[in-house]
Amino acid sequence: MWGLLLLALPSAQAFELITNDRGIPVSWSKMPVEWSLNADSVPEDLGDDAVYELVAESLAEWEAVEGAYLWFEYAGETDIAKPAHDKQNVVYFEDDWEWDNDILALTSTWSAANGDIVGFDVRVNTSTANWGQGGMDLQNAMTHELGHAIGLDHTPEFYEATMFATTRRGELRKRDLHWDDQDGARALYPDSGSYPRFRPGCSTAPLPASLTMTLAGLLLAAGRRRR
Repeated sequence: MWGLLLLALPSAQAFELITNDRGIPVSWSKMPVEWSLNADSVPEDLGDDAVYELVAESLAEWEAVEGAYLWFEYAGETDIAKPAHDKQNVVYFEDDWEWDNDILALTSTWSAANGDIVGFDVRVNTSTANWGQGGMDLQNAMTHELGHAIGLDHTPEFYEATMFATTRRGELRKRDLHWDDQDGARALYPDSGSYPRFRPGCSTAPLPASLTMTLAGLLLAAGRRRR
């Protein structure tokens, strides 16, 4: 009986952390993390208001991790439509997709030598990906991509986890965080309880001279849906 119970328990953590070129895990050192939406890039059939809401819901999923301290704040619309280290963290949609057609979305993250993340952009493939009815679920993909934006890499173990590398048409499970995703958030952003949940504002500092850019994507290819 006890042997069966032990086998049913998670055997070990599987989450992976994004590291910079010095091998240091990257994370945000200041809260809140501001983000913007390029509303002009949103396809009409999705609607910019609906996209804003689902991005906000995806961020709220990460904010709600018990024992982790994460806080995001909307900074308004922007016309930025290409990844750039420009002090703005942008979600936008791209018709002219230059990456593999199997990639649904791609997150660019910039970090300093000490591992502090200083920026991210999430680009969504609207060239070859079907986000309509019967296609891919945008909130499913967005929750995954925003996991990259806070410093989590793909988990190699649990296919049901948000940070597992692949998805399929109609999948919704990545909207809700798996316990392994939550463990990753807690590892990067432990809530010590020594500061208030809400702060009056985000302090600013000059950007470091040396930055590392990382890329992470959510894949669609059927051959890579299962390990």
